[in-house]
Amino acid sequence: EKLEINKSPNKLIAQSYDGSSVMSGQDTGVQALVRAVYNNAQFIHCYAHQLYLVIERCATQSKQVKTFFSSLEGFSSFFTKSTKRTAVLYHVLRKRITQNTATIWSCKEICVNIVHTYKKEINECLEIIADDPTSDYSTCRKATGLKNFLKDHDFLFWLRFFNIVLPHSGILFNAQQQQREIDSVK
Repeated sequence: EKLEINKSPNKLIAQSYDGSSVMSGQDTGVQALVRAVYNNAQFIHCYAHQLYLVIERCATQSKQVKTFFSSLEGFSSFFTKSTKRTAVLYHVLRKRITQNTATIWSCKEICVNIVHTYKKEINECLEIIADDPTSDYSTCRKATGLKNFLKDHDFLFWLRFFNIVLPHSGILFNAQQQQREIDSVK
């Protein structure tokens, strides 16, 4: 089906998407395709995505916070990279930890909540994995390292802190996604 191009290409002056390269890519993203037809269609990130960009920028300003999220990513990576470890976690928790991504802060929020809520159970999973005679040296080392994070005062402080803060950003994100018209002041 042929798409009819507006006879007044100057009328479209803005476009807003999330930060994925499919949508916002400067060369091949949707925004680039729209700009090829509508020269005035300036691209801006949607408000919801801007919120996560602000959170990400704030989080990268502190060495302790960067270390915390790097450590937290170790939990999701450890359990998602192996079906055997995922099965142990699911057997104990009846939950999975999602794979963290650099840009999706809702994944970090879920991971923070699970690790915070189920510290004891995750520690038990790590002990089961580390004590398993079929576990290789690397797996034992990683499990032991993650167990140490669950005892580290700095890690536990930031875990509690972000368990309180991130759900609020999630509420704002969802509110911004659901509204068709929103202004930056609101």
